[in-house]
Amino acid sequence: MTERPFSFEGSERQLFLTSLREFSVNCEPPALTPECPFYVRGATGPVCGEECHDILAEFSADPAERATLSFGDGIELVRRKRRVRRGPEPSQKPFDAAEIRLSDNERPTDLRSTVSLFSELDLQASTPPVFAEDHEERAYLIRASVDELCRRGFSRDELTDVVATITSYAQAVYMVHDLLLGGEDDDSGPDAEWLEIRKLLAPALERLSRDELPAAVFSPTCVGKIAAWNRSLSIDEIAAWNLPSTGFFSTAEPVMPFTIGNSGWIFDRFTRTYLSDWLDKSLACEWRYLRSDVRGCARSDQMKIRRIGIDELSREMAGRFADHADQEERREFVNPGGFKLLAIEKLRAGSFEAAATIFEGLLNLRPDDPETMNNYGFCLMPLDLERARNLITKAISLANRPPTIWYANLVLCHILEGQMEKAEEAVRAMSSASKAPSALLWRVDDRKAFSLYRFTDIEQYVLDLLSAVK
Repeated sequence: MTERPFSFEGSERQLFLTSLREFSVNCEPPALTPECPFYVRGATGPVCGEECHDILAEFSADPAERATLSFGDGIELVRRKRRVRRGPEPSQKPFDAAEIRLSDNERPTDLRSTVSLFSELDLQASTPPVFAEDHEERAYLIRASVDELCRRGFSRDELTDVVATITSYAQAVYMVHDLLLGGEDDDSGPDAEWLEIRKLLAPALERLSRDELPAAVFSPTCVGKIAAWNRSLSIDEIAAWNLPSTGFFSTAEPVMPFTIGNSGWIFDRFTRTYLSDWLDKSLACEWRYLRSDVRGCARSDQMKIRRIGIDELSREMAGRFADHADQEERREFVNPGGFKLLAIEKLRAGSFEAAATIFEGLLNLRPDDPETMNNYGFCLMPLDLERARNLITKAISLANRPPTIWYANLVLCHILEGQMEKAEEAVRAMSSASKAPSALLWRVDDRKAFSLYRFTDIEQYVLDLLSAVK
């Protein structure tokens, strides 16, 4: 579809748009209404491309609140209930941002998928320069990804907000790295400049327990002021971790994350595989997009890269608002992404206790969050198998639709404990789980030594676990 303004105005334009809306309401995708002029070529011929939604979003205000539309002379059109945008096809492979990035991360930037570019931004912006293998390559990947995404129609201001927010959380975590680990691993702690900023932003941090640290670090006073600084920088300056004078933080007003335009929705939609990781605001934006003729957070061709089913979205929203109504303020501000990266680094290095400590603190802040609970249990598996199993079991019971990864963790726990019947029971329960094509999981050798590997077929991973002990 070529997006261009209509050549007619007034009642003629209103009549066309209203008729198009009614035409859209009566359509039943994926079947194609025979006279529909908007379609795309599918494997079996023309199929619904939903361009009617895109035209209505582009050229008309959404009159969802109006029951009727009047055209004068007593002629009124009674509006019917609007149909929602269609979700993914049943045969479509489940969305997995990490797998998409891995599948084309060797391609030139202009040939990489949009999801891969956003995942690259997430990875590079959340990696402190001191941890990067090549500082210049990291800065180039951030800049090149932003430039290419701008070419695909994304707003530079919103992309800058995405990079600034991710970086701010990474910097907050880096700033208290040594405190999170209880004084361990001093060589990778913050440098002198960051120690000075830490003393200025939160002088009481060093007196807090590890359980209390995440809440203090992610408070507006701390990460909010770091975000205020990053918002004032260019992409290159943010990537370089340019630091202000300490005087900046004395007068800076803290800012909330993802507040420019649709930056939070964009980030969640193109990088977060599971809806449980989305911000509440992003879920609300997606709900409105699916149920009314409003613009998405990107061009229509980019929105169609990922289709989200209204049923899946409804379940997540209902479960979240029912279970966490009293925790909205905390969950909107706390983003554990930087902590996850740090924990993965520790697991790969064999520092299991340090990794578990990170999620122990997060769980204290988010005691009913099933993902944090599963991650904590995962880190504990090499240390305390019984406690790990209990945490993972509880995480599965709390989630609306637990991913296959969590069941895979539970299967491994049961196998290591010699409980084969329970392991097989967990495998059967996986059939109703949310599919996850790839994940970091444990590989355990004959000496019971744990090593972290990425597996691209979770079901096969579980089958291999079972066959190894039979």
